[in-house]
Amino acid sequence: MAEPLSIKILETLKNLLDMYEYPKEEVLVLEAVANGIDAKAGKIEINFEDNVSGHYVTFLNNGPPMNQADFENYHTISSSTKTKGEGIGFAGVGAKIFLAAWDRAEIITTTGKDNKILVSRMFRRKDNVEYDSSLDGVSIKQIIGDRKVNHKYGTSYRVKVSAKGFEWLKDNIKDKLQFWFNYALLSKTLELRVNGKPIKPWEPSGEKFTKKISYKKQVIPCYIWISKEDIPEDERHIVYSVFGKRIKNESVDWANQIKGDNNKRVFCMADVSVLAQQLVANKENFKKGTYTNSVRSLVKKAFFDELDSRGLIFKHEDIASKTNVVVNELTKRLDKILQSPELKFLNPFSNPKIHYVTVKDENGNITIKEVPGQQSVANATENGGNDSTDITSGDEDGMGVFEDEKGDNLGSNKTKRTRGLFIIPENFPDDKREGWLDMGNRAVVYNTGHPFSKSFENNPSLYDYNLTRVVISSLIKAKNDQTEMDAMATFNYFEKILHDVWL
Repeated sequence: MAEPLSIKILETLKNLLDMYEYPKEEVLVLEAVANGIDAKAGKIEINFEDNVSGHYVTFLNNGPPMNQADFENYHTISSSTKTKGEGIGFAGVGAKIFLAAWDRAEIITTTGKDNKILVSRMFRRKDNVEYDSSLDGVSIKQIIGDRKVNHKYGTSYRVKVSAKGFEWLKDNIKDKLQFWFNYALLSKTLELRVNGKPIKPWEPSGEKFTKKISYKKQVIPCYIWISKEDIPEDERHIVYSVFGKRIKNESVDWANQIKGDNNKRVFCMADVSVLAQQLVANKENFKKGTYTNSVRSLVKKAFFDELDSRGLIFKHEDIASKTNVVVNELTKRLDKILQSPELKFLNPFSNPKIHYVTVKDENGNITIKEVPGQQSVANATENGGNDSTDITSGDEDGMGVFEDEKGDNLGSNKTKRTRGLFIIPENFPDDKREGWLDMGNRAVVYNTGHPFSKSFENNPSLYDYNLTRVVISSLIKAKNDQTEMDAMATFNYFEKILHDVWL
């Protein structure tokens, strides 16, 4: 007769804990506070206690207490009353994951109001995880010992940690709460206190703006800063949050268009709770797909527009006249290969860019004005993208023309199509990326300031080889951000493009 597969609870919890790249005590804070947020708590108090029986950290949230059914379900690993998309958690593990942290870990949970409470103790016994619960007839005194119960309302988790973990938490908990739950603190949707002292949100000094983005009858609220000083790299550009908790940080692909040092001083914190259903298991990223990409693109565009409206974005020249654009046999071959039916899906610039160029025309229907060294160019994309206006270099005589109601000459707007990608070398020594896409300029930015790139700058052959490698990698990474690609397929595409270009 068939039997259900067995499961080793402790090993499962250890595997889940290993999903995180942070210290175990930091994961405890993440999960305990997230549990409180999901319980609709408006306040979470964190207290440290050190006595002869050990070192304890207690998380008390003022959300509605668990009822008997919820409390019984709470002690079942991977069983959850939560609906994915309505909160941060969904996997039915939460703070219980800390039981895998060390062999004397324990969690005492108290939920209820005044003297109507439910209490349990989860703990390690050899290679297993066990628990005692007041629901099963175990007395509260048997569970918590002689310690006095002073529980008014909500749910508390009293967690036993190691002496080393206790000291680490005391030294770092303020910074970790600000790092992970800054949006909740800023929006005042959550009050956090440590040993009675309120935790204030982290904010860089400088200008702060609020912005609301409309998306399918929903709103994505954002905070935007222009700081007076450099912002830490893990806060720079965009931080996405869901229900007040930080999910991930993302550098924008148009960083080279931000003026001066502002590249390191601008910061957008976006509440993308609309993506809650797209969270992966460790809640530090989103599933890849069209829905996620559309929200991210919307936030990046709103951030760009806000910075642009404040004069912080360079008005690029027409890309074809940019002096540092790489145009040689290598780029031509790359562009031709990426127009092939087999590889076209990797090229986000395959649709032509349309330019409406103002020119002299005796039979034209507009008046124009002649200006030394410049030319007006209106841009659009063939698939209906937004128009914009660029300034290009002038004609052979160094003269350009603009449409002007007060102009003395006649002219017209001619249509010009530009197809393909461009490669722009830019020096960003502080950026860890070797290359990235600049969608606004239909270009791959090649970071000449990267240490690996700098090692080839005096060897033309190796420089071209590395440039090709970075361009291919940037295109594949950008595609993989949209739809996850199979590892072998990724390798094969990389190899094919490299060989076709280089051989």
